[in-house]
Amino acid sequence: MDVLGATLSLARAVGLRVRPRWGAPRMFPQARDRAYTVYPPRDGVYEVVLSPRMRDEPDDRALGVILHELGHVACFVNAHPRHSEREADQEAEALFGVEIRYDDRDLVQTLDARGIRPRPRELG
Repeated sequence: MDVLGATLSLARAVGLRVRPRWGAPRMFPQARDRAYTVYPPRDGVYEVVLSPRMRDEPDDRALGVILHELGHVACFVNAHPRHSEREADQEAEALFGVEIRYDDRDLVQTLDARGIRPRPRELG
């Protein structure tokens, strides 16, 4: 999957302005770290920084992570900068009509129906 292209396409489909880019491995120190969104935006464009690990993720996990990050962007755009991780999932679910789940291997977002839902509390 073209992760950068998918991020841009999905964002454009719902009117979000994002600039996806690859981050350095050192920017993702935890085993489950896959992406983050930079706030505040620059010139109205939100930067979504992706871990190099995303290049090897199965599509269901890559899409789950991307949609979760776009949920953060939507929360920011809707003047809700102090939102929770669960609220980012809920925003993404409403925007894209999917259920964000968490796999049982390392609790990374996924669209796989076998995943855990909602976001486990221990993740914050």
